[in-house]
Amino acid sequence: MSLVRQSAGLVLSVGIASAIAFPMHLELYAAVAFGVNWLVALLYGIPKQSERFYDLTGSLTFITVSILAAVVHEKKTLDINLLLRSFVASGLVIVWALRLGSFLFWRIKKSGVDDRFDEIKVLPLRFLSAWTLQGLWVFVMLLPVTLLHTTSKIPAGVVTWTDIIGLGAWVIGFALEVIADTQKTAFRAKYTDHSQFISTELWRYSRHPNYFGEILLWIGMMIFSAGQLATTSEILVSILSPLLLTLLLTKVSGIPLLEKKADDKWGNSKDYQEYKNSTSVLIPWFPSARNVSEKTPLKS
Repeated sequence: MSLVRQSAGLVLSVGIASAIAFPMHLELYAAVAFGVNWLVALLYGIPKQSERFYDLTGSLTFITVSILAAVVHEKKTLDINLLLRSFVASGLVIVWALRLGSFLFWRIKKSGVDDRFDEIKVLPLRFLSAWTLQGLWVFVMLLPVTLLHTTSKIPAGVVTWTDIIGLGAWVIGFALEVIADTQKTAFRAKYTDHSQFISTELWRYSRHPNYFGEILLWIGMMIFSAGQLATTSEILVSILSPLLLTLLLTKVSGIPLLEKKADDKWGNSKDYQEYKNSTSVLIPWFPSARNVSEKTPLKS
């Protein structure tokens, strides 16, 4: 593979981040998002050809940028009305990142490998591009939060409708993600041979309820922030956060990869085909009449 192709992800990521950061005056947060990932990649990931700390670094980047934005904002203004929502937003991100980061790190520590990187971790530039893409992902995901920390618009009231809807969506999404992850972890601990797949509890109503929860909580974060953003352009840019997440999870690296793995394992199973055909892919909904019983785990 040529050096140009190996570095394409790196160049593209920096270019996209720059196109967003400079007009919105978010250069500092883009630089930090990339910097944290590059530091870990250059000091550990590339020399060791290891993805061990990849997901943990992503969570650390979310936390670092969120704290930095809060510190910078606090030093620039003493207006509690401007600070309140932005501090709440940073706090919610930190809670989410701590939970997800520790969960993903525990999972890879237990499994020992993340096969997403098998082919690229031996190629330094290509591997660095993967870390750079993660920096871009963090920067874009945090746009509602960083824009909230840089806005000059004083909110209309102590509590607004965007606060209620945004926080409500965030709480429900976070709960769904945590519960779904917990249920699947318990299922895997019980059926360690992977000959059976989960089709009970939340997973009876969606094949990917954890992803739905994550999308919902970031939509909630965008709505929560939108009520205080100063301009229409800031609101439109903040929408990139849940849009990117939805695109990644539904079209790129989330659902498509997991569905393919499931098809490879259980594609010939009548029970699995019944489950797949009768259960919503993403948005939780009641299964059709063809769904199998939730009482007994399905077998391949």
